[in-house]
Amino acid sequence: MALRDGESGPGAEMAAELIARRAANAVRLEPLGHDDVLAVARSCLDGDDLPDDVAVALVARSDGVPFLVEELLATAVQSGWKTITDGVPGSVAASVSTRLDDLPREARPLLTAAALLGRHFDWGLAASAAGVSEDEAAGLLRLAVRAQLLAVEGVGFRFRHALTRDAVVAASVPAEQARLARRALDALSTLLPGLDSELGPLAAGLASVAGLRARAADLWLRSARRALDEGALASAESLAGLARDTGSTVLADDVDEVLMRVSALSGQTERARRLGLRLLVARTDPIERAEVHLLLGTAELGAGRWDTAEEHASAARTLTASDVARLARGDALAAEAAVGRNDLDTAVALANAALDGARRTGQVAVECEALEVIGRAERGRDMIKAEAAFTAACDIATAAGLRLWQVRALQELGTIDLFGSLAPDRLLDARRVAVSLGALATVAVIDLQLSALYDERGELSESLAASTRCEEASRRWHLSTLPMSLGLQAAAHARLGNREAMEQARTAAIATGEDQDHVTAAVEGNSRAVFHIVRGDLVAAARSADIAMGVLRRNPGAAQPFPGLWALLRTLIDADGDAARREVAELAVDVPVSRELLVAAEAVALGRAGDTDAAAERFAQADEALGKRQGGFRRSLTRLLVAPAALGDGWGEPLPWLRETLAVFESKDLDALASRCRTVLRDAGAPVPRRGRGATAAIPPELAVPLGTRRARVLPPSRRPRLGPRRRRRLPQRPDHRPGNDRRLPRRRPPRRSRRPRPRR
Repeated sequence: MALRDGESGPGAEMAAELIARRAANAVRLEPLGHDDVLAVARSCLDGDDLPDDVAVALVARSDGVPFLVEELLATAVQSGWKTITDGVPGSVAASVSTRLDDLPREARPLLTAAALLGRHFDWGLAASAAGVSEDEAAGLLRLAVRAQLLAVEGVGFRFRHALTRDAVVAASVPAEQARLARRALDALSTLLPGLDSELGPLAAGLASVAGLRARAADLWLRSARRALDEGALASAESLAGLARDTGSTVLADDVDEVLMRVSALSGQTERARRLGLRLLVARTDPIERAEVHLLLGTAELGAGRWDTAEEHASAARTLTASDVARLARGDALAAEAAVGRNDLDTAVALANAALDGARRTGQVAVECEALEVIGRAERGRDMIKAEAAFTAACDIATAAGLRLWQVRALQELGTIDLFGSLAPDRLLDARRVAVSLGALATVAVIDLQLSALYDERGELSESLAASTRCEEASRRWHLSTLPMSLGLQAAAHARLGNREAMEQARTAAIATGEDQDHVTAAVEGNSRAVFHIVRGDLVAAARSADIAMGVLRRNPGAAQPFPGLWALLRTLIDADGDAARREVAELAVDVPVSRELLVAAEAVALGRAGDTDAAAERFAQADEALGKRQGGFRRSLTRLLVAPAALGDGWGEPLPWLRETLAVFESKDLDALASRCRTVLRDAGAPVPRRGRGATAAIPPELAVPLGTRRARVLPPSRRPRLGPRRRRRLPQRPDHRPGNDRRLPRRRPPRRSRRPRPRR
């Protein structure tokens, strides 16, 4: 027996009785999920995929009902994909029309007014628009529920399906729709005079149906500004686009300003620049021109043009020299440009000035921006100060409901994890929120940082996936993250030992022509140097690190992970190691992993000088700090570098380090590094475990193999426990065995074969 929800009658009563007597079970058929709807669609289209925008509309309008999926697709095959977005299949329209005809005549305008108010509607407002009393409306709506047009929802009603609502609207003539929409808009204006709440888009839609284009454009624009203030960039862009589509020329400049602001904040730099330059020509008021300069500066930040952004900040401050609020915004913009150029002291000074002005004028967004700049500037000098600034920005944005600044602060807190524990959780959370807001530039930056994080964990497939996403977004929106997304791809290929792919990514990064110093330093220090380490050529690795350090000396404010590696390489090959270690120790800006590698270099120097105890103790400090990083990759790479020196100078536990390092590299499918590790073990005259075998004692917990697998059970000969005298074989026992009653079970003899010859055939 099959029944619809809310359906009454003898069949429903019989089903309820059977279920109550437990003579039958109720099986509720839930709507199809997103993936199931697309699977049904592919089966109807013989395996072809739908365009992305069409797929979203199909899932939304079908409500997961297989019949509606098939009907929408059948209509689309005949009339085009657009019908899935705004068309009503003929079968659905005919069914709804038949059920409308069976209702009293007064029900049709009431249901049309309700449909104009949306799928989930205020039935009192619909009654007011249709000109019927609430008592009469309640009775008519109950009849619509019985006709399977509506469903009861709490104390109100909703249309059963999105297509049902669209079919009801389509069943009425445009003149009737305009009349009902105008009456509904008047009733809504009486209820909410300003229409500045979340009902603004509903009012704008009613004004559009009523033919009031200017009013509709104004309401769409106000709704767009409200969404922009809340950080919902995708919604703001959609609403501003609707305002522009009304064709009203009165608000054209205001619409362009909203679209420009959305474009600047979301990272659509070229579009923001195009709109901004047009507005600079159209506007003559100094305050309005200053506003455009500030927005253009924000767009230039996204494109990585720091000098141009600072020029716009200076222009805005000149135009509004007596306006404290805009001066604070100009200082914040200039501070972001300064930190982009690695001029950290200037950035902090400007950010503090912006912070003071923002607090005096109550500009929470500017306060968050200034704190973010302070955190970024201090990140390479004082991690505690940096985290405190990012945390304060996150708390302030959360309290004010500024979701865009909240997600930016979360993303910056994720960079603290990038330099520390390598936990990806905060970056992944920030990315989810940024995607939901439509903050494209922030998503690209987070993907870049996720790529760097996974690279440090040695999870190179994830790193390449994130950097490729960043590259695609950067090329599409002309973002400053493009060269470093390619640089991180080069780093991943270097760790895999793939020279050709590494050089291709390096060439592409340099070909962008942007941020050349940063690209060169990252590629030489974090890619080529590591590639030569994988190949076992430490002299070539040191030469690549030399190039990176030369760039860093010209840009002392940049925080990079390779200075400590450079000092370690110079110490290992005994080429001015003392001077290299002193230079890295005196750096004003550095990151924790670099400092930990510097400690490892000091341990190598102590061992070479003959102080083996001090060398072991010093390396233990670096090893413990590196071991706190998730993934175990950087610790394993450092052990691989240091082990030969420790073997030669007689300190530490190089062979156990190498065995554990081999297990880590194998678990991550880093075949080139694993091969290098085996070579070092072989050169040391130590047994070389086969792939999948070896010690697991000090492998990080997330990489440990569960007990019971072959890798955990089988040890190399050097690690197998020595057995004592041969023990007496444990005797099998009876099922009713009791302690002290150790008796042998009777041996079961195999059955005797018959020796009688087989009969001949």
